[in-house]
Amino acid sequence: VHGGLSLQGNTDGQRWSAAGEIDLDSAIWRGIQLTQVRGPILMDQSGVRFGAMTMSDGITPRRLSAKVAGGEIEVDGMASSSGLGGFTVAASLANADLERLACDSHGTPHRSKGRVFGSVEISGTRAGTHSLRGHGQMRIRDADVYELPLVVAMLKMLRVKSPDRNAFGSSFIQFRIAGPHAYLDEIELAGDAISLVGNGEVGFDGDVQMTFRSIMGDAEEQLPAMKRMLGGASGQFLLLHVDGSLGSPELSTEAFPTLAAAIQKLQSQRQEKTRPRRTASRPAQPEVRGASNL
Repeated sequence: VHGGLSLQGNTDGQRWSAAGEIDLDSAIWRGIQLTQVRGPILMDQSGVRFGAMTMSDGITPRRLSAKVAGGEIEVDGMASSSGLGGFTVAASLANADLERLACDSHGTPHRSKGRVFGSVEISGTRAGTHSLRGHGQMRIRDADVYELPLVVAMLKMLRVKSPDRNAFGSSFIQFRIAGPHAYLDEIELAGDAISLVGNGEVGFDGDVQMTFRSIMGDAEEQLPAMKRMLGGASGQFLLLHVDGSLGSPELSTEAFPTLAAAIQKLQSQRQEKTRPRRTASRPAQPEVRGASNL
């Protein structure tokens, strides 16, 4: 961290508080460099608040902002100093360079290109990743991601022999965070010739489980209702399952899943019809002696 922090506060000997401004020229978090980090901060014995969470009556709220990978990030948050140290963070990212983010976070050159936009709200405690809860979304525009191992494997599985750099020009992910897992409720990989929509799950350790349906044509140009309908119809013919890890994905396809389910149901019904039915046997009638004398 390079920069400064100015604070002004007071104390009565038991309680204290201080408010001020963060002014950092540069900070590095997990290999990613943040520059021009500016914004308000408020601290007291209960914890720290920054960004819009420091607002008070008569003061216009301001978010903590910074430059990152050619884009801008804005953050609000708080952290408690008592108990398990609960925290809440809300962040938004706009127009960041995907290649720079990937290179900085992994420490190696990366060929993925695009502009990243997204937002996330997350809360938890110092108890560990199992306490995390949150939600968010991410969108990549002007993307060039066809050389990623996962994308290459999916295109091969779909028998796209010569994908160009516009194989998937944009992508959208809506997710939830619960413990050490991110649940991908909606995934869209949109291209000119073929698009994929699906959902899945990603662990913080890199393990993935995802399922995609294929849509012919550009999904972004289709109305949401039409996209859902086409995704459902395409899913009747082919499902693409992804397991393993992002770096080494394992793919499999399931053709005609609805037809297979219908055949299985028909076979079970036929088995029920051909299965011999058990009939309750009547107890034998006791012989009545001397009936002719009655």
